[in-house]
Amino acid sequence: MKLALPLGLILAASALACSSDEGNDPRPSGGTAGTGTGTAGTGTGGTGTGGTGTGGTGTGGTGTGGTGATPNYTYGAAFDITAEGNVIDEAGTTAVNGGAFFSQSMNMTVPAALTPRAGGLCFSGTTAVVPDANSYGTYWGAELGLNLKLIPDPAAPAPSADAGADAGAGALIPDPAGWPYGNVIGFSFKLVGNDPAAADKGVPASRIRFKALPVGSVGADDNYCANLTATVDNGTVNVLFSQITFECWTDGNLGLDGAQITRVDLGPPRLTPAVTNPKALQNISWQIASDVVAATPAPIAFNFCVEDLKPITGM
Repeated sequence: MKLALPLGLILAASALACSSDEGNDPRPSGGTAGTGTGTAGTGTGGTGTGGTGTGGTGTGGTGTGGTGATPNYTYGAAFDITAEGNVIDEAGTTAVNGGAFFSQSMNMTVPAALTPRAGGLCFSGTTAVVPDANSYGTYWGAELGLNLKLIPDPAAPAPSADAGADAGAGALIPDPAGWPYGNVIGFSFKLVGNDPAAADKGVPASRIRFKALPVGSVGADDNYCANLTATVDNGTVNVLFSQITFECWTDGNLGLDGAQITRVDLGPPRLTPAVTNPKALQNISWQIASDVVAATPAPIAFNFCVEDLKPITGM
């Protein structure tokens, strides 16, 4: 079972994950996207966040998105991250106006926790060891997510006039139309460790995936990701949409930058046909994938903040 646990006053649906395997490679279909509502506050951006968490993913694949900012990249202004977990493009160039959430598998050694602060989305926990190749769906790990565009819930009752300014702006939900990414070609961010006693400072050197869920996709079936390699404490990571592919633990699928993307066909047999790229995303996320690759798999502890999140607009 995949548990979608958004931040704040959110009502999020739990989601189910299942796993199938081809040989020794678990390839779960992931978790159904959670649906969530939030109550906006009276301050800038509010405290509402949605819960559209994506499912777990399989093992293997090639890495990308290493450390070190490439001088040839052109960046937009860094997004404002509030203490309530809202992420806002104050510069107004990308229209990002969203909120953080998190999801975790049914089995964790230490349950995941999202503790945002001004300037950072902080995420901690410890994955559990996957007992066998058929169990990845309930041991897949944990995921810090960001809905990129929130809108007022048209189905929510209007705030009572008697509540005055404390009533806020009403419930917020992820925009069904998603966030059109326009001239943005990827994201840049820093993973800043919070555990000075750990050798990795709380930023695992492997098993981190950066994910993006296109509009029209369902987290239960469609996993778009990039395996991050050589991540280090306080290192800048650049991930282009061209590096985010369907089921990144496999080779040959299309990136998110083209006219078409790959998507699963659930009808038998299981196919991955090319479909029109909507050029719009529901959310992005950082997954800590449970270790099933090492000769002796071990729990993966993580304790880091996502900081300096900004769009990549050119190369």
